[in-house]
Amino acid sequence: MGKLLFWIVVIFGILILTRMLTHYTAQRQAKREQTRAPQAKPLAKAEEMVSCAHCHIFLPQSEAIKQGELFFCSQAHAQAGAVEKRG
Repeated sequence: MGKLLFWIVVIFGILILTRMLTHYTAQRQAKREQTRAPQAKPLAKAEEMVSCAHCHIFLPQSEAIKQGELFFCSQAHAQAGAVEKRG
């Protein structure tokens, strides 16, 4: 009976030591990855999309050419839109 109790204690001790070592290693690895990983940059604010009055393609408002109330994707389409408006 004494031998059985001894082996139970030894196995229990080995399990506890293994668990402590695994926990310690995981903490060190997480700390290492945290210092190595670059910080996430905040996302840029979403920009409003507008449609070209000539070809109806969508593009960001900052890249569009505005003539009056209309938006165009290129100078050629803006000129074509001006011709259509006149005639």
